[in-house]
Amino acid sequence: MAMHQADSGARPPAIVQPVALAEIYGIHDRAEHILRASSEGLGWRHLFMLDFHEPPFTADFPPANDHLLLFLRRGKVRVNGNIAGARRETTFYAGQLNLVPAHAEVAVTTEDEVDCFHLYVSAALVAQVFGELRGAEDRGLLPRYGLQDPLLGTLVQACATEMHAPTAQSSAYIEHLSWALAAQLVRTCSDRPPPSSPAPDGQIPPHRLRAVEDYVRAHLAHDISVADMARVAGFPPVRFGRLFRKQVGVPPYRYIQERRIEAVRSALRSPARLADIAAATGFCNQEHMTRVFREFHGITPGRYRKIKGGAAEA
Repeated sequence: MAMHQADSGARPPAIVQPVALAEIYGIHDRAEHILRASSEGLGWRHLFMLDFHEPPFTADFPPANDHLLLFLRRGKVRVNGNIAGARRETTFYAGQLNLVPAHAEVAVTTEDEVDCFHLYVSAALVAQVFGELRGAEDRGLLPRYGLQDPLLGTLVQACATEMHAPTAQSSAYIEHLSWALAAQLVRTCSDRPPPSSPAPDGQIPPHRLRAVEDYVRAHLAHDISVADMARVAGFPPVRFGRLFRKQVGVPPYRYIQERRIEAVRSALRSPARLADIAAATGFCNQEHMTRVFREFHGITPGRYRKIKGGAAEA
């Protein structure tokens, strides 16, 4: 699925969703590997995730179009592997990560039974973030074995939590995690050093912040991305997300949810049907709106309408 674009103005590069489950080959087709869960059908833009139980195996895997993070979540495993020509024979432990860069061929032999998350990160997203953080053309990421990065590990596990038990704000939250993952991958797995004198963070000017707020309110019925908001503000997405959270007090995905619930409260004063209110405020359906509304207020929209004396639903 291509990223939703705003109606006018300069547009950021299109971000293509990583491959669907049916298009992933190699380890994912092995009968002895047990697939516990996947993110297919959850509406994630830039990530695709799988949760596997893996017995020992030996295999060669074809290259994928996106970067693959492997997170060992339980057990330890002795591995003899070759990723894009980088050979390593070692033991990996729970909490460590391996990075297989996009378009890299892999040969691997494992000697133990493990549980592992496979997280594909859009190469197009990483390329865009690379340009923002390094100020240069994307030169790709390097293979990494046994990477111990607390932030990357936390981000992968947050994605896994959303995959296994999606929340009402899952899609927007995952997009937030996507940009953070891409930024951390560029910082830790790039062969290009950061600028020697990085520009100070500064802040989003008040008039641009108001423009972002107006944009969100005007587009609540549509899919709003961090990239859309950043474009309106005139900032690169990663920097925008950091500044927005610092100035507004919540990350962009949470701000969008707050504005949607605010619009629902206002609409409940009218006789509009709850299903129509859900569609007009950007929720998937009435049940989705009800779940999010209950998270914010502890009661359903229908109950809120009765308490506040709003018009009865037609």
